Amino acid sequence: MIDNAINLSQDRDCLNAAVQIVKALNYKQALPLNWQDILGRAPSCLGEAIICLWQQYFSGVHINPPLPENIFATTINPACNLVGQLLLMLSQGNAHPLELQSRLLLPPAVDAIEAGQYYLFAGDGTDTPYEQDLNDTLDSATALFTAAYDYIANHPLGSPAFLVAYKYVLQRNINYPELCAYVLLALAALPENGDWRNVSSSQVLGKADIVKFMASTLALRPNVTNNDEVRETAIYALLNAGVIERKGDPTFSSELRNIKYFITPQTLTALQQLTANGAW
Repeated sequence: MIDNAINLSQDRDCLNAAVQIVKALNYKQALPLNWQDILGRAPSCLGEAIICLWQQYFSGVHINPPLPENIFATTINPACNLVGQLLLMLSQGNAHPLELQSRLLLPPAVDAIEAGQYYLFAGDGTDTPYEQDLNDTLDSATALFTAAYDYIANHPLGSPAFLVAYKYVLQRNINYPELCAYVLLALAALPENGDWRNVSSSQVLGKADIVKFMASTLALRPNVTNNDEVRETAIYALLNAGVIERKGDPTFSSELRNIKYFITPQTLTALQQLTANGAW
């Protein structure tokens, strides 16, 4: 118990420090010299707190209010992973495009955790020193969830063209959304901060030209190793969803290099409408 309490105390200190750093990032305030190290350590501390709560949940300790069934799988664990990724990316000076995913997944988790404010009690309705320590750490974890949500809710996002494409792909439940968004920008010859309303028609490009455009013009973040990876992931996903079409019929495998792709007019219209309506 003592070792656990010591670990929880250290975890709580790290989580509290991370809360202040995220708030400072949000409001562009001064940061401590070791802020990157703290944000890098905070995900494991957050995970430890959630694991302790999970262990107590299955050990018969009273939790008030009672945890809803499957809350770990449906809410707490996904949100914990998401906040952890956000903190790691913030520590590296880059929280894009995870901010987009956070906007969709984190709000319900924050609402559930804040509404619950779960506390642990022994069988007699009192809490042991360990449980009190864990309760305090969970309070810090909740504060970190909230600070992370405040950051993504208030942090200004740039790159409008990329964000619109990314949101459109997410809405269509298409795999590899980030890479697909970059493919759409390449086919539209748009920079990340461009405007879809300026695009009258799609370029007709082969996979090599798409990859070349992404590498030379866009700040491509996915690790794309070769042309075929783009074709077999993003291009196929977009084709199957009817977002793009292709010109040419690959009767023989040797002709695959001659296949070219373009954005459908319907997709272009949808992207322009998202832009006009303010995608975010």
